[in-house]
Amino acid sequence: MWFGRAREREVSKSMIAFTLAVLGVLALAGMAWVPGLIGKDSGVHVTRPGLFTVEEAASGIATLTGGASVTLYDSGLRVSDRSGLLMNTVIRGAPISLLTGTVTGSGGKRVEHTTQVVSNVRIDAVATDAARARYTGAVYDEGGHSWPLTLDISVAEDRVYVAANVPGADALVWHLNTDYDIRGYAPALPERNLKNRAWWLKASVPGGDFTSMRGADIRIRPAEVPRAVDLRETGRIDVHVWSSQSSLLMTRRAVAESAQALAAGATR
Repeated sequence: MWFGRAREREVSKSMIAFTLAVLGVLALAGMAWVPGLIGKDSGVHVTRPGLFTVEEAASGIATLTGGASVTLYDSGLRVSDRSGLLMNTVIRGAPISLLTGTVTGSGGKRVEHTTQVVSNVRIDAVATDAARARYTGAVYDEGGHSWPLTLDISVAEDRVYVAANVPGADALVWHLNTDYDIRGYAPALPERNLKNRAWWLKASVPGGDFTSMRGADIRIRPAEVPRAVDLRETGRIDVHVWSSQSSLLMTRRAVAESAQALAAGATR
């Protein structure tokens, strides 16, 4: 009798352990697949960053005019102005991917049809002057195919430009590190938190397309091509631009700048 009860307890413990293991596997699978299913009718292809490598000669900090700076290491790209961080790309992942294919539809009913996704990036060299840091390298796949890449970070008046050029690409996808409370600016995007969804941009007007708690207003260019922002996957903002050339124009919001100045004064 006692032996039978002990065996029942052992079986029950084994079943509990097995059930927990299965639930754990399902949770991991959900983390990998569910983000791509949420908002799948958005028509935006889930594009994940690949490997990112930077030659030692291209690594380091480049100081630009007006207090702006660029930091580039294998860990990612960071762009700052005199008030602090404006933007950083994903941590230990490629800052950009290329797509080949087409977009059909119009407005919020567009659909990406990709024939190729290439997500590995290598930076080989950098050339700098007072107003610009130019990084050259390649976007490449595992089969040995590569496309030349030029990244320009430049300053003009109160704006910081981050521009990419990949000849042969039909679209570029910027992989930005996530930020708190990403909000759109009408009419390009809804004036609300954009989390957990992908959104096609409408026509842009002068000013930002979206903003964040860092206080940077970001414009996605060129404005006349299909563009989308994808926040479905945790820890990343993907910006899709259907052109072989794309730029992100960043300005510091005046309210954010004032708040940072007050905070700095309070600590003195």
